[in-house]
Amino acid sequence: MSKGDSLSVIIPIHKEIRYLPLAILDIDKKLSATNLKSEVIVVASGDVGKTAEIIKNMSKTIRNLKLLENDEDNGVGQAIRQGMLLASGKYKLFTNPDNSISIDHFSQMLPHFKNGADVVVGNRTYEGSFLNRVLFTGNQVAKNVTKLILKPLIPKGVTDIHCQFKAFTENATEMIFSPLKSTSRHFHIEILKNIKNNNYSIVEIPVQVSIFRYNL
Repeated sequence: MSKGDSLSVIIPIHKEIRYLPLAILDIDKKLSATNLKSEVIVVASGDVGKTAEIIKNMSKTIRNLKLLENDEDNGVGQAIRQGMLLASGKYKLFTNPDNSISIDHFSQMLPHFKNGADVVVGNRTYEGSFLNRVLFTGNQVAKNVTKLILKPLIPKGVTDIHCQFKAFTENATEMIFSPLKSTSRHFHIEILKNIKNNNYSIVEIPVQVSIFRYNL
């Protein structure tokens, strides 16, 4: 990694703070072992009292840990949009507060950025992922139909639409997230649509999921 490489990690949080302290500790530990200059931005929405207390205490020992507070919950899509647009890193990545996908995976993303990719996203359906086809629940036929309907909106080659482990270059972030309006989990679709409309280069990498109960 070159001296100028820097990464911003954005974590949207509402009420699910159970895993947040461990997630922050793990991300900080692993990024501190690299040559990356990094920051972790927690975007809290709704009742942020407990979250603010946790971040305030942790920021005494963890450098570049920041908190963005929103009194109203405007949805995970808008929380991620806020964090991404305020982040200062050369690369910006958003992830889950349960730390189900390790930040270690960014080391696999970086070479693709070096080769010209604008966006690199995780895919949980590859062989070897803990989240394999056995763990995909629900009506698979309905999911396949949904993917077929959404195909015109999605960049070619992207198969795991809702994976919440996506990284972007600084330039791509502005064009993709500034117009983002979605508030629900459908924000992933709008992000991918913006990537396609701007002709950004996107690459999927296999990621492993470290817990078995995962919200698809």
